[in-house]
Amino acid sequence: MNLKNINRMIMAGDIRMHTVNLPPGLYGYVYYSKKGRYHVFISDALAPLARQEVLLHEIHHIMVDMPMITYILGLDMQWEKIELRANCRSKELSIMKI
Repeated sequence: MNLKNINRMIMAGDIRMHTVNLPPGLYGYVYYSKKGRYHVFISDALAPLARQEVLLHEIHHIMVDMPMITYILGLDMQWEKIELRANCRSKELSIMKI
């Protein structure tokens, strides 16, 4: 995952972050709009550190998964390989204190 590319996309408005009220157990998700922008929605009930980890998790999906798999809709997917990989990477980046 190229952090410079992520920063460029955020600064250009290609990745937009929203803190919103989500149902319990749903911490965040990413949506790709018709205008070509990624919208990352994060639960406002989370502590700041947890929000950062969710953001990194969703950015992993944007940079690694979504170019190969354009459409995923699922509930209760926390044990799927795609989610486990994103969790591992977000924890690694969180430890680096980005």
